[in-house]
Amino acid sequence: MTENNINSILTNREVEVLSLLAEGFVYPEIAEKLGVKRNTVKVYCKSIYQKLGVRNKTHAVFVAVNKNLLPV
Repeated sequence: MTENNINSILTNREVEVLSLLAEGFVYPEIAEKLGVKRNTVKVYCKSIYQKLGVRNKTHAVFVAVNKNLLPV
């Protein structure tokens, strides 16, 4: 999948959040790394879950890897 296809599904920030989730970071750590509030991370995650059709972060990472949205 090309960069353009990735960006048509998820925003750059959503990809960044999803990558951090895949690395094992939790919401407060992601918020600190990105310089945003924890609630903002939750909003990003809700958007990611909706776009990927999933209900939790484990499934989001699994689907994103399978759709080549995240490197293995």
